[in-house]
Amino acid sequence: ISCEGTDSTFTVTVNPQIRMNKVADQVICHNTQMSAVTFSTTMTGGTTTYAWSRNNTTNVTGVANSGTGNISAATLLNTTTEPQTVTFTVRPTYTANGISCEGTDSTFTVTVNPQIRMNKVADQNICHNTQMTAVTFGTTMTGGTTTYAWTRDNDNVTGIATSGTGDIDATVLKNTTTTPQTVTFTVRPTYTANGISCEGADSTFTVTVNPQIRMNKVA
Repeated sequence: ISCEGTDSTFTVTVNPQIRMNKVADQVICHNTQMSAVTFSTTMTGGTTTYAWSRNNTTNVTGVANSGTGNISAATLLNTTTEPQTVTFTVRPTYTANGISCEGTDSTFTVTVNPQIRMNKVADQNICHNTQMTAVTFGTTMTGGTTTYAWTRDNDNVTGIATSGTGDIDATVLKNTTTTPQTVTFTVRPTYTANGISCEGADSTFTVTVNPQIRMNKVA
């Protein structure tokens, strides 16, 4: 004879596939803050944690090479003369029902434009009513476009605009006084790459114009 016993049950609980929300890429200037990054997920019924690492640790400094949890806002420095991209790799782990399940890595990038440096412009000394040498601005920066805006002081010297953009043409300057006059040019470079423009520190050079030579009347 065959005798049936009482039914017995057991369960298999399957945790869900782990998905984390996409993190937006960022582009920033040298020595400015990347935005804080808050990781999130649509998963429910358990706890999701995040472990992250990043590359390009030599050319970009200011944030740890790895960590867990959200990433705080941090000031990043680009140690090169061209844009540098840092790729962050994030691995989510979902814990529920006594077990932890790792998800697929997710990545996002932070691109840091370089510190803007322009080449030094030589000072000039000229005579009244003679040409200053044309000034061509330059830089060692690559991977983007650098533009220049300039202003100058000292209304005692005429013959050139008080401000402008781009290189300065050779032009005849006149000293309207009886003493040497020094004109200080202040130049601000702007570097544009990856959709954003970053201003650099001002650089200066001078043009000193000797006065018109006058001699006293001889009786």
